[in-house]
Amino acid sequence: MKERFKNNKWALALFIATIGIIVSSIIGIIILYVMLPQALEEAKKVLEEQGYSEELIEVSIGITKGILMFSIFVSIIITLFVALCGFKCSLNGKWRKGAIVFGVIFVVFDVISIFRDGGQIAVIISNVISISLSSLYLAGAIKCDYSFTLKANEFQPNDEVKTSESNDDEFKI
Repeated sequence: MKERFKNNKWALALFIATIGIIVSSIIGIIILYVMLPQALEEAKKVLEEQGYSEELIEVSIGITKGILMFSIFVSIIITLFVALCGFKCSLNGKWRKGAIVFGVIFVVFDVISIFRDGGQIAVIISNVISISLSSLYLAGAIKCDYSFTLKANEFQPNDEVKTSESNDDEFKI
């Protein structure tokens, strides 16, 4: 692994970006899970002020909670695939196409989120960090290639190749 990162700096960049995306996803999931009860309580108050019935409010809060839990589950699955593709590509050059596809998807969604999200400073910083990690992931996936390095002491002769021995007397007439 150390030898691969010495020979291919983009593999190291992809490895670091993959770790950053994993950490970012975990932090986002924790923040969403912690903020969920407060956000649902505020939504409940707004719906009560607008005059909706208690039954309708409870149903809508339940549906919203279910959708958010499902989105957390999907986010975890996608993060696992992103990590798998990123690590496989950075460590041994495999699953490069998957890493490129996820990199493109992440960059596109991060660019969209810059224009969609509000102008709060924390949101802007989060978006800049996210697009930086996504861009580094994509660049690492594109530039990362399969470089096979074999040290001299790791060479193993192939035992399946047999040499034939001939008896010089066989060919005499």
